Amino acid sequence: MKARLLATVALLAATAVPIQAQETVSVDSGTESKPSDLPVNAPSGAVVKSLGGFYMWGKGGAWDAMQQKPSDPNAENGANSPASQKTQTPDMPLPAASSASTRGAVGYILPDGTLSPQFGSNVRTELGLSQTTVNTPLSGGSAAPTVYNGIALGGCATCGGTSGYDATEMSAKAASDYKFDTLTLTPSVTVFNSQSQQNFSGGAASTLGWRDTGAKVGLDSKLDLSKEVAIGVGGSYGRASRSVSLSAANGGGAESTSPNFSNGEAKITYKPSEDLSINGFAGLSNYGKLPGVDGSGKVDYAPANNTYYGAGATWHFGTK
Repeated sequence: MKARLLATVALLAATAVPIQAQETVSVDSGTESKPSDLPVNAPSGAVVKSLGGFYMWGKGGAWDAMQQKPSDPNAENGANSPASQKTQTPDMPLPAASSASTRGAVGYILPDGTLSPQFGSNVRTELGLSQTTVNTPLSGGSAAPTVYNGIALGGCATCGGTSGYDATEMSAKAASDYKFDTLTLTPSVTVFNSQSQQNFSGGAASTLGWRDTGAKVGLDSKLDLSKEVAIGVGGSYGRASRSVSLSAANGGGAESTSPNFSNGEAKITYKPSEDLSINGFAGLSNYGKLPGVDGSGKVDYAPANNTYYGAGATWHFGTK
């Protein structure tokens, strides 16, 4: 239901393809600004719609991973793992993993002169909502976290089978631009509240839930090398107050922690024409203190890193 509501509000795109081959389409409203010209940091694969100073963007999609055989399915179990956990063989396919994520936001760009020039230009505010669902095999009886399609998941050392994950996040963001000839700097501040739940199956089935409330600051830069080519680097750093709860057959409990997280990304854009842009990007994300279930059935924490890269193209069409 949440995903359907967000799809209606944010004008979601068609189903996305994996990150290495994303393709985006911008839709023009025929009013003051073309979406391709708006100072909107929408993700690759999003559809953008504008009306005067208001804008919306949305992205929806699902990824399905085909069954594949692990090269060494027992390596992650460790030498001290019980023999009962070492049941995977190279000839046994892993269960199929899949994820679906729906994201969108509604924003407004303040008219020039509304605020002092000290706040920069194109000052904007944005309200966002996201819904994520993942179903993936557990990592061979390990409490170590994993990252699947950019989604950070906890592990369970005493569970088996597959793990279901659902998360909803609401956010509010403020950003502006500072222009220095061919260089544009875009600082931003975001506050967020998210609710995640991970259900583990197997002999020690349990449910792990956590709620994050926090903020992050970001800085993006873009340097126009020519009319056709631009490069950029950016990143963000944040901290959250995390409340964690564990429900299991042999008990459970609740506790709290304060994780930090960061992200860095580099990108390049080539515009051979006014309506077509081709872009490539690569980045690194760090997730701090991800909760998981250790061998004694208690909550444990560990960091996780994720590298990603991709390319895409945007074609602008509509009323001019």
